[in-house]
Amino acid sequence: MNSSIIVDSHTHILPSYVDTKRERFLDTDKTFKELFSNGEKIAKVEELINSMDQNNIDTSIVLGFGWNDIELARRCNEYIIESYIKYPKRIIPFCSVNPNWGDYAIDQISEYLPYGLAGIGELHPSSQEFNLDDPKLAPFWDTLIKYKLPLTLHASEPVGHSYTGKGDVSLLKLTDFITNNPQLKIICAHWGGGLLFYNLMPEIHSILTNTYFDTATSNYLYDDSIFSIGPQLITPDKIIFGSDYPIITQKKVLKSLVSKIKDKTIQENILGRNIKNILKNINKI
Repeated sequence: MNSSIIVDSHTHILPSYVDTKRERFLDTDKTFKELFSNGEKIAKVEELINSMDQNNIDTSIVLGFGWNDIELARRCNEYIIESYIKYPKRIIPFCSVNPNWGDYAIDQISEYLPYGLAGIGELHPSSQEFNLDDPKLAPFWDTLIKYKLPLTLHASEPVGHSYTGKGDVSLLKLTDFITNNPQLKIICAHWGGGLLFYNLMPEIHSILTNTYFDTATSNYLYDDSIFSIGPQLITPDKIIFGSDYPIITQKKVLKSLVSKIKDKTIQENILGRNIKNILKNINKI
């Protein structure tokens, strides 16, 4: 295997059906309405593959969104699985369900496992209206642990500008969730809403054994210096490259990361080796 493999661990695609039925899903899904009310770009898998080819990206993890509507979730998850089957060397499928669906959410995980499911996400507690500390959701998190499926979880910055899809999950709720689920591999999107800054606190450092941080939407949220500062705040093995394509181009995030992280070993770890280690039990990379 090429040691300098590049994996974009945070991308999104949607089927054409969702684009053509956009008005319908604006009425039935809170998350879809929040994210796509103003004609925002919807990318198909072929567009993602083209972007990967242009930027020398070997593989992309494709995430779902934090859906509420069951039909929308199923259609998008099936499209992600179909894309993986079509491009098995280029796509790693994560699917999105709503933990509030109870047994049905768990059944969905079991249904997709034989077809290459590698993780769950991106889940969004705010728009999906579930509480991370809800004891009724424990069987869902236990299912992810049982199948060794990592969870990509949207994380919100407690300060800074407001934007579509930001949400309002507090860092206290996030750290409590991490503390209560130490065996669950959690990828906190968007640098964990700034959680990595608190790694300097011994109490926080001690709970982050199975917690990782992706770089998705960095150029929208932070100054480019986040890429050089981040590996000083937390072990570089905890950081994974993610763009949030098509919201931000893969090229933009990749360029900032490479320009700011001068240590080649750290750079290569963040670009691919770290996510490979996270998925080693699933053997997808």
